[in-house]
Order: sequence, then structure tokens, then C-alpha cells
Amino acid sequence: ADDAELFAALIEGQPTLSATTVRAEADRLVIDQVSDAPSGLYATSNADRGLAEQLPSDAIAYVEGGNVGPPLAALIETFVAAMQMDVESGSGIGPEQLLGNDPGRYVRWIGDAAGMVGWRDGEPYGGVLLVPSDADDADEAAERIDDLLGLARLAAMDPDSGVTVTDSPIAGVIVYTVMWGPSALASDRFAIQVSVEPERVLIGIGGDFVPRVIELGEGE
Repeated sequence: ADDAELFAALIEGQPTLSATTVRAEADRLVIDQVSDAPSGLYATSNADRGLAEQLPSDAIAYVEGGNVGPPLAALIETFVAAMQMDVESGSGIGPEQLLGNDPGRYVRWIGDAAGMVGWRDGEPYGGVLLVPSDADDADEAAERIDDLLGLARLAAMDPDSGVTVTDSPIAGVIVYTVMWGPSALASDRFAIQVSVEPERVLIGIGGDFVPRVIELGEGE
């Protein structure tokens, strides 16, 4: 299949027509969108997933959804397949050398998911909360996160990479911190934090999101 066929298969089941309105209300910008519901791989439903109360209440932007993993896996697989065709034609690098022959496995375990961006102490922070679909997917999540941390640890073996990987316990949960920079590719320090629990995975940008969610009290 060529690139056009790959992406045509990817969007099959997605609505092709929608209407959007944007308006200002007092101190906020409101965006409404109406379209047919997606079907097939992208099918989902409105539900109270109980995710918002697990995240800080000072969110500036918040989004959540269900059935996130399968369509995200399809997106990744489509891009990897397109890149692999470039490799076979002699014009790129092989993504399968890095991700293996089933790159979708890194995200297919995700069921419900929520993401937020907030502002605290004069700086932005944010991250995502990912819920495995079932117990088997919870085990898969732990394995896939460990795989990705393994790649970061390999990078950290090169002292010129600017990558470090550390871990520390917070309220009984191990939080992994991957720092990148300064290096030839990054002039500033950049941090990603990850924690894995049986019922959820937290991934945060910077050093505030993951510890704060773990220690979050009711109404905070």
C-alpha cells in the first residue's frame, strides 16, 4: 500500500463533516463542535469516567476520552509503515529497529485517558493520566513503560547525550524522572516524569504534575 492508502484506511470510520463555533464569554473562550459520532475503531461514548477528580482542580485546560489506545496504535502503525516504505526505498531510517515490528503495543493498552495543563508558582505544568483497559492491559502497560525507560537508560550511557534517568518513591509510588539536556541537541534541561500503578499511569512534563497527582487530596 502507498501512503494515500495507508492514511485512507486510518480515517475510515471518522466523521468527514463537522460544524464549529468559537465565542468569548467573560474570562473564557468557548469552542463548540458538532459532528456525527465516529464508528469502528474510533467508536466511543460519553461517560463519567471519574478522571477529573484525580487531577488538580487548577487546570486551565482539560480533556478526556475513552477507547484511546486502539486508534492511537493505528495512528502510530500508519506513520511507522509510511516511514518504513521510505527506508525500503533508500530515503530514511528504519523505525522498526527502534520500536520493533508492533509499535502499536506501546499504547494499545490504554482505555480511558485524561490530560490537563495548569499554572502554578508562575510556571505552566501538565501531563496525562492513562487507565489500562483491564488487568492484562495493566501488566502490558508496566512492560511497555519499562521498555521505553530502557531506551532512555541506554541513551544515558552516552555521557554526551545529556540524558539521565533517576527514580524516587513518592507516597509509596516509584516515580521515574528522565532528564535531557544540556547537550548538543538541547540547550536547556527538560524533564519527563512517569509513574506506574495497577490502575493508572501518570506521565508529566516537568517535575510538578506526577508528584502532585499522587499526593492529591480530595477537592485539591
